[in-house]
Amino acid sequence: MSETTGTALRCGGPREVRMPPSVVIERAVKRYGDKLAIDDVSLTVAPGSFLVLLGPSGSGKTTLLRSIAGIERLSSGRIAIGDVLAADDVRHLPPERRDLAMVFQDYALWPHLTAQQNVAFALRRRRLARNDAEQRSRAMLDVVGLGHLAERYPNQLSGGEQQRVALARALVADVGLLLFDEPLSNLDANLREQMRIEIGTLARESGATCIYITHDQAEAFALADVIGVLQAGRLVQCASPEDLYARPVTPFVARFTGLAGEFEVEVARAGPSGTASVRVIGVASGPQLPAQIAVPVYGRHRGRLLVRPAAVRLVAAEDPAAQLRARVSDAAFRGRGYDYAVAFDGGTKLVGIRDDRRWERGAVVGVNLDSEGCLLFPEEPSAANAAPSRSTHPAAAGEPVPGPTAV
Repeated sequence: MSETTGTALRCGGPREVRMPPSVVIERAVKRYGDKLAIDDVSLTVAPGSFLVLLGPSGSGKTTLLRSIAGIERLSSGRIAIGDVLAADDVRHLPPERRDLAMVFQDYALWPHLTAQQNVAFALRRRRLARNDAEQRSRAMLDVVGLGHLAERYPNQLSGGEQQRVALARALVADVGLLLFDEPLSNLDANLREQMRIEIGTLARESGATCIYITHDQAEAFALADVIGVLQAGRLVQCASPEDLYARPVTPFVARFTGLAGEFEVEVARAGPSGTASVRVIGVASGPQLPAQIAVPVYGRHRGRLLVRPAAVRLVAAEDPAAQLRARVSDAAFRGRGYDYAVAFDGGTKLVGIRDDRRWERGAVVGVNLDSEGCLLFPEEPSAANAAPSRSTHPAAAGEPVPGPTAV
């Protein structure tokens, strides 16, 4: 790792620390017998950036993170952390030689050590005097709001308090690389949001390069500078949150990052600047003609129109401007408004629709679609979601991709 130094504000005041490293992964493969857990993944994480790896269970995100940490050994490929070659077909540095810290899903605290002793444990490799280690660990517990609980043991702490101790332990050693293995998945919704803010703030203040994995797209969008989406061991897309949401490269990415629903459509006519009017089919809407929406088109006469929740507007059923009609199938009060699900006569549903007005369950409503929140994809072949696995951060965010594009 580069020994270039800079000054960062840590607990206990400014200290000289090594600058955060880049992380370069080249054609990484990990097999367990005949199962391919990581499939030819290439990725570059810029120094000091916050990358979130997003994907469902079994997508390979945990295996990839553990391979970066040195807990898992690659079957083939290469990982470099800064100037240090951490892994290739021959070399495999153990975790303690990679200058990183990891926050685990299950906290991984020593049950026989107090909170302060757990945090101080991370300083053993720094060979600090006992008084210095105790002072730094107590100061870091103060940073995460647990200074008053320094002498408690893990079984005397709540789940959120244990996760704060784990976060303090990761931050106190001033490492260049922080890894987070779904650290919020065991917490309740309110505490998860609070801890998300704390992790994002403290991790960025540390100046470290951060790699964080989750299956929660809202969490990923809130934390990340860049998001990498994994599917079946492959890196499908790597981009900024904004680009990922607006320009997903496959239906899988679009669906995993949040849809209200989707329609089968046909291209009605070509339009200017590469757009076309698409006609929703397979939806009965009474006397009202099915919606026609101007979206980009790729030379196909049929496709799938994937609709983001924010693109859906509910209006009165008798509104002459209504594009479609549907029936309210579910309603949930959310404090600032309502979330609705609506069902069309043809069986299609749209969910997660937010509206300030109260619509009764069973009520017939008009539905309008905003083209800016609609994504047109060609009809999916049998390998619909196939996509290149190699991406680069941050350049990949601007790379042109074939096929689907946001409206």
